[in-house]
Amino acid sequence: MKFYNSEADIHVPDGVSQEETLGRTTCMSIAAHQDDCEIMAYHAIAKCYGKEDDWYTAVVLTD
Repeated sequence: MKFYNSEADIHVPDGVSQEETLGRTTCMSIAAHQDDCEIMAYHAIAKCYGKEDDWYTAVVLTD
């Protein structure tokens, strides 16, 4: 994946490739700040937690 901002990065906790990570995503949130994801996407996070067939991805736009 090529980011517009050279400071941008992707964090994958279980170490699989970026392509696999994005391909397995079933729930996604897009938020301005990290803590916004925890608040606005609680349902999605809870749905995917500990599951092998549901995966949550968060896109955070600021640091």
